[in-house]
Amino acid sequence: MGRLLIAIPVKTAPHYFERAKACEETWLKDCPCDYKFFSDADLGLTEINQHDNENDPIRTWRTKLMVTYAYENGYDYVFRVDSDAYVWVNRLLNCGFEQYDYMGWCLNAANQTDWCLNTAHGGVGFFLSRKAMKIVVDAPVEKYADGKYWGDLWAGQQLYKAGIHCHRDTRFLDGSSHTNHHGNIAAKELPLNHHYVSVHPVNPCPDNFYAMRDRFPLMSDETVPPKKQFGE
Repeated sequence: MGRLLIAIPVKTAPHYFERAKACEETWLKDCPCDYKFFSDADLGLTEINQHDNENDPIRTWRTKLMVTYAYENGYDYVFRVDSDAYVWVNRLLNCGFEQYDYMGWCLNAANQTDWCLNTAHGGVGFFLSRKAMKIVVDAPVEKYADGKYWGDLWAGQQLYKAGIHCHRDTRFLDGSSHTNHHGNIAAKELPLNHHYVSVHPVNPCPDNFYAMRDRFPLMSDETVPPKKQFGE
C-alpha cells in the first residue's frame, strides 16, 4: 500500500487547537499510520483573514505546503483532511485509495467535461498519490475559477489540467453539500450501520467528536459506497 500521511491543518484561531486535541483523543487515538497537524506557524504562514479569500491566499498555501511536506518526506500518499472531520481510520486504510492518484468526494463523477464538478472537497478529506503530489507541489498559487483562493479546489483544478480526474467516493460525506442537510452532522443522525469513512463537519467540537466515538466504537473495515448519501 505504501506510506500514508494524514495531514491536518490547524488554523490560527484558538478553537482549531481544541479540535486538534479532540481528534487525537478520538479518531486518531491508536492510529496505525503517520499523521501530522500543521499549524500556520509550522508552515511559516501568517493569516490575514482566511474568510476574505479573494485577497488572502492562505488556504491555498496551506494545502500546497502540507502536500510539499508529504512529498519531500517520502510518503507515497497523503490524505488531507480538516480538523472538524471525523474519520474511521480502519476504514480509511481499507477504502482502496492506493488504486487512484486522486480520490475523495466531488459533486459529479459522470460529467468529466466540467472540472469544477470534479474537484474533491477538502474538509471531508481527499487522497493524493506521489504523482498527484508532485503536480500540486509544482503548481502556482493562484485563484480558483470563482476568483477566490481555495486549497482543495485549487488542487483539483491543477490536477485536472494535468489530466488527473478525481475518483468520486460516496463514503466520504460532506454534510454541507446536500440540499436536505446543509450543515454539521450529529452522531445521532447517522445510522449505526452506516458505511462512511469520513464525515464533515462534526461541530460543535469537542462534544460531537466524543459522541461519534461513543456511538460508533467498533466499525467494520469493509464498506460499500452508498448510491445516495445521507441528506440527498
